[in-house]
Amino acid sequence: MNKNEFADAVSDSCPRDLKVYVEDTLKLADELLRPERANVSKAVGFVARMASNLAKPEGEANNPTWLPLGAVDDLTSEYLSDKIEPWVITVRQEVFGSDDASFSTLHEAGEWMERQSKQDEHTVDFDFQAYRETLPQLMRITKRGSPGARIEYYRWIRYPAANGKMKHVSFGAPYPQDWSVHQMRESARGFSPLSWLGNETRIMERATGFKQPSLLMFILAGWKPLLLRYEAKATVVPQELPTGEQLWTQTVHLKIRAGDLSQAELTDAYHSARHFLRIRKATKRNPEHAQLYRLVRERGGPIKGVGAMSFWQSIQDELNRGRESHRKYRTWRGPRNAYNRLVKNLEDSALKIP
Repeated sequence: MNKNEFADAVSDSCPRDLKVYVEDTLKLADELLRPERANVSKAVGFVARMASNLAKPEGEANNPTWLPLGAVDDLTSEYLSDKIEPWVITVRQEVFGSDDASFSTLHEAGEWMERQSKQDEHTVDFDFQAYRETLPQLMRITKRGSPGARIEYYRWIRYPAANGKMKHVSFGAPYPQDWSVHQMRESARGFSPLSWLGNETRIMERATGFKQPSLLMFILAGWKPLLLRYEAKATVVPQELPTGEQLWTQTVHLKIRAGDLSQAELTDAYHSARHFLRIRKATKRNPEHAQLYRLVRERGGPIKGVGAMSFWQSIQDELNRGRESHRKYRTWRGPRNAYNRLVKNLEDSALKIP
């Protein structure tokens, strides 16, 4: 069976709500899921486990963009899953009264969470797409009798959906409760089953590095989470200045979980980040770049139209003073073009201008 036949067999055997994740799973776990090393059943199980890592953010334009992911660390994933399995079973007992997972598909688990969200008296019915506009209404102070007030926060929990996107389910919750030793755990209980799942999986994520949605599916469906050796995400956040100019700051975050990350893996992550940031070639800035930028700004530039040539001639004269002859600008266009290239480089490395 070749790779294409194997992929077709895995897709045919996958539940309908997991089919969208087959192709990316087989690419990402290529070393583990080659036809000569794995059977179709194992591959289908991997697809279920990978869904939470592959589901794309859904909602606003400035949601994180997940760059190409690192390889799966299967052995570390198994070790950490074994470590937290008693904790997972405890949560299942508290929420469902059973040691075993209560659902077998994404659809079943999602329906249960949707029902819980609607039944939760603290949940505000609200469209996730519009959360920025409505958030002030959702963070409220409610009186819980004596003594004093208790702050409640609108929150949501995410799980992978059949369309390859993350689905958001809302719930009302108290301020997130942290506990670091098990004696503190009982006093940190949330308002509802969904709230408790959200709180517990958030702490599990912090303790293990597994993503929260994958921990949620571990509890609900029994799919053990998979740890990626590294992952990178990029965010683009718009901000309008008082002048009316629109800036889009972009940032890439690299999270490394493998202590033995190779040079090749670091290089892959580096190139992915450069591609997102639109950095095509490395231009190392030096003191002369800073001198040019500051000189232009100090003289009220850059000037366009009438007076532009005289302005750049004065910049040329200032920069050429003390320079060796072979490094002097020959015309006023030299410093102008150098300044324009520098500004373009600054924009590409720090800002995204639509």
